[in-house]
Amino acid sequence: MSNLLNENETTAVKILKDNLIYDYQGLVNGINDGEIEMQEWLDNFDYEILIQSAEQEFNKAYKNGYLTNNMNGTTLEIKHINFSGKDKKKLIFETAAALAFVKLDNDWKTGNLFF
Repeated sequence: MSNLLNENETTAVKILKDNLIYDYQGLVNGINDGEIEMQEWLDNFDYEILIQSAEQEFNKAYKNGYLTNNMNGTTLEIKHINFSGKDKKKLIFETAAALAFVKLDNDWKTGNLFF
């Protein structure tokens, strides 16, 4: 049995997941700074929005050729996964979104997101 995702695709999932978490943590900072309301954060904390955000980030990276992790600087040359097929890319986006959603939800429940 082969893996669902190859090494580059797995790296893309990790980068997209970290970047989604990074973006949502940025919104938390916006709440703390009074720039956005808590309700805006809650309205945007949605699995489907996370999937869309992952896809948008991937497409933006495709334009410049590289997908870069905003937390640790890990970079992946996007051409290594761009031609993996539509279903494979969908799996990458959905997996990254699911992992980010679980992490953010757990952080919310345990008080690790600060408001």
